[in-house]
Amino acid sequence: MLTTSLALPSVAVGEDTDRHSLTPKRDVAGIGFDFGDSGFWLAAYAHINAEFPEDAADEGDQVSLDDLTLILRYEPSPRLAFFAEADFEDTIGWEQGERVSTDGAVANLERLYLDYTVTPEVTVRAGKFLTPFGIWNQVRRAPLTWTVERPVITETAFPPHVTGLGATYKTTHESWTADATIFGQAQDELAAGDTEITASGAIGGRASVGREHALGFATVGASTVSFENHKTNRWENVFGVDLDLSIGRNELTSEFIYANLREDDADRELGLYVQDAFPIYGSIYGVLRYEHLDLREEPAANGFLAGLAWRPSHRFVTKVNYQFVDDANDELLRGLFLSVAFFL
Repeated sequence: MLTTSLALPSVAVGEDTDRHSLTPKRDVAGIGFDFGDSGFWLAAYAHINAEFPEDAADEGDQVSLDDLTLILRYEPSPRLAFFAEADFEDTIGWEQGERVSTDGAVANLERLYLDYTVTPEVTVRAGKFLTPFGIWNQVRRAPLTWTVERPVITETAFPPHVTGLGATYKTTHESWTADATIFGQAQDELAAGDTEITASGAIGGRASVGREHALGFATVGASTVSFENHKTNRWENVFGVDLDLSIGRNELTSEFIYANLREDDADRELGLYVQDAFPIYGSIYGVLRYEHLDLREEPAANGFLAGLAWRPSHRFVTKVNYQFVDDANDELLRGLFLSVAFFL
């Protein structure tokens, strides 16, 4: 999984004749636009998705503009930053046996928060943001990932968003990095979207340690969250560990997640995945993923994904995935999945 961040550093520009102009210019990362020294940064991406599942009772072939997303960052001062992200899902879609339609279009507020840099190491965040849990949930935007669909356990075990407060500490020492984040929520999710899980209250944290090595980097992380499920009014505990390993152009990621209700003799669920993206030729990558899923209301199943990703630039990617499943499971689908994702 690519680790390019959408929350860019300060948009201050160098000394040039256009310093005070509001004319948009490509940022250093090449995925958005800076507007002179105004402090504004803007980006947008689109994700076109096609699914051809096999033997799925409630699923048919479908093609959709799965995501059309607008992202805004504003830095009125070096210490203060405002971030907003709006996502328009299934804007245009076609399903087997149906006409092309916009009836399924949904607008979601993905993120809306303020960051305040207390010290170079400590940042405080307030608002609605992605839950700091594991790897995938924090870097899940379609142009930044290697597969069409995310591993199931990363979207069914915990709420993908938090509405509340968070604080992050980051430090480096020689070739080592260490991050620690804590967060809490004491209300319903702000503008809850169409997600598997939303929370009415939550508390949790994540810590990770990374080290650069001769051929790349390696990071090991651990996450936890306790939350009140808005749909069931029951508290759940979730724990996870993850690994992100880069060796040259080869990227290996893995997560194990365990969840249980905060009750005696309650059902638990767990899942894990191991994914490797490796170069084949030029900008063409191969992707292999093994996924194990054991949910409360579904039989345990194993998924094996094989795919290709063509990434001619960091702004554009085309993906072709085929997933095999060894047992019937409504969450883990067998079939062919295609997508095109790009920053505008």
